[in-house]
Amino acid sequence: MTNQRSGSADAHNNRNNDVQAAADLATDLVREVPVGMYVYELENVEDDRSLRLISANPASAVFTGVKTEEIVGRLIDECFPGLRAKDVPQRYAEVIRTGRATRLEAFRYGDDRVVEGVFSVKAFPLGSCRVAVVFEDISERRRVESMLRLTKFAVDHSTNSVFWMKPDGKFIYVNDSACEALGYTREELLSLSLFDIAPPVNRDEWAARYQELRRNRSMIRESILRRKDGHEFPVEVSVNHLEWESEEYDFCFVRDVTERRKAEREIQATNEQLRLERLALEEKNIAMREVLARFEEEKQTTREQIRINVEETLTPLLARLRQQCDENQRHLIDLLEQHLRDIASPFLDILKTSFSKLTPREQEICLMIKAGRRSKEIATMLNISLLTIHKHREQIRKKLGLKHTNVNLNSFLKTI
Repeated sequence: MTNQRSGSADAHNNRNNDVQAAADLATDLVREVPVGMYVYELENVEDDRSLRLISANPASAVFTGVKTEEIVGRLIDECFPGLRAKDVPQRYAEVIRTGRATRLEAFRYGDDRVVEGVFSVKAFPLGSCRVAVVFEDISERRRVESMLRLTKFAVDHSTNSVFWMKPDGKFIYVNDSACEALGYTREELLSLSLFDIAPPVNRDEWAARYQELRRNRSMIRESILRRKDGHEFPVEVSVNHLEWESEEYDFCFVRDVTERRKAEREIQATNEQLRLERLALEEKNIAMREVLARFEEEKQTTREQIRINVEETLTPLLARLRQQCDENQRHLIDLLEQHLRDIASPFLDILKTSFSKLTPREQEICLMIKAGRRSKEIATMLNISLLTIHKHREQIRKKLGLKHTNVNLNSFLKTI
């Protein structure tokens, strides 16, 4: 009898030990689990304001920033005052009343102590008017997912065609521009491979290129693509070779260069036209220089003939005429003789070309000054006042750039 009682006590102790071990294990699991966990007890089944936090694991403080010892034992509205506006305590109480779990996906929360973040929350009943709330901060995950969605949206709507391929040339992704450029639906294009849309590329050639691509990690080539309707057009292809999770991928960015090729041809045609026009202009310039050279030769010949005629014909006549005239008339004959010599020389041409602003009267006075005539003599010969001659000389110096210089007008004219 005593042995039976002893056996029953041992069995009872063993069961208690097992229960305690299971409880300790559960406690350890809750303490070490990498998600936040709160346990609330509903003290009044009819009043969700009576939810009291009775337990919290260490990870919960990591996600919320609130120490567990500051909130355990307090009512839910004291712990997290902003939850009621989001209908959260009401939902936790409903879990206890109905015995059905609930989930709050992408639940955003923040208050004076909790840094605002996005949380994934699941509440499930524990019995005895208790509810367990498991949660984790998914702000970073949501941000990454948002960036991934933005990246995919940007690639989908890129103006360049984008193809993702496996090493065998099979497409695993194409963007909207690729479908539009080739005239296929996305489903049609994903059922094809590189060899169906790029006529210049065959499987043997691709095998060699692929090995080169694996070595260099990237390449840029020009090629030809063929639309669904058979039309072909030139493209520039930029390919990047990447490995992701032990798989190899080729990311192709394709740009239609039809307009660029057209512009290049137009530029080449324009350059060729300019080259031909330049050659024609050079030939015209050569011909013009030959004409000007002949014209200069003829002008020199004509000037020489005039000089010979003046020296051989007019000068002897003027000499005989000078012998028959008085002193005043001889001055006029000397001036006439000087004019004739100047006509046969390049002086007047140079004077008219280089100093075109001189009036005919000023040019005439320049000839007399160069001949050595004084202002008084010039005034007498031209039958104008000496003051007028002085004014003409001032204008001549100004137009010849001699004003405010010490250069003698007579000396300057003799150098021309």
